[in-house]
This record gives sequence, C-alpha cells and structure tokens, in this order.
Amino acid sequence: MDYRKKCEQLRKQHDAGKPGIRSLGDLFISPDPEHGDTWGCWTYNAETLVLSYTPAPGRGFMGNGYEVDLERPGLLPFIFHVADKGWISVEDMGNLIFALSDLMFGGYASYEMQKDGIKRLLATRFDRQRASCYGG
Repeated sequence: MDYRKKCEQLRKQHDAGKPGIRSLGDLFISPDPEHGDTWGCWTYNAETLVLSYTPAPGRGFMGNGYEVDLERPGLLPFIFHVADKGWISVEDMGNLIFALSDLMFGGYASYEMQKDGIKRLLATRFDRQRASCYGG
C-alpha cells in the first residue's frame, strides 16, 4: 500500500470526532513502514532493508529496476548519484526522498527521536536475522 496514503487514512480516523485544537502528538501519527509499502515506483523490502525502483511503463528506463540499500555507507552521495541518472523523473526522485525520510526518520519531531527511528529500523533487521539463525 502507498505509505503516505496509509498515514493520511490513519490521521483521518484519529481526527474523526475531534474538533478544535489538537496536541503536538496528534500531528505525528504514522505507523512504522512495513514490507511492501510503496512511495510511487519505490517499494520497501523489510527483509533486506532495500528500496526497489520498478519504473512505470514509458519512463525510458533501461533495465529491470534499481535498488537502494538502506544500510549502504555513504547513502547521501548515492542519492545524488541516482538524481544524476537520466532516467529518473523529478516525481520518482521526490518519492525516493519521501521514502528515505519516512523509513529513517518517520514522523519524529526531534533529532533525538530521529536517531531512535534509525536504530529501530536497523534493530528490526538484526532481530529477524538472529531469529532466522536460531530457527525462530
């Protein structure tokens, strides 16, 4: 499911019947991204911590797709590398930035909360790996 639409639906459900001023916490209702969530042509794989790009037909992309490893060292220069590709549209690049923001920082208001979001994303991956090693 489109992650941003899922968050919008949750906010609408949460806000139903709540007129007036809301608390700061109400503004940051967003679930953790799940395996298969999408941002345009980008799809999140929670097992491998990879964002996969599957281009829409007619985008002029040569190949089967493109992947961004979220654990990759030097992710920021890699983002600029992707932006420099002739096949990526402005919309698809924007969706990549939204995906990275949602996956790494979520709806976190402060820098400390953002660091916790990154730790939680990586911890989820390591917990799955540990469980698979021990038959969990």
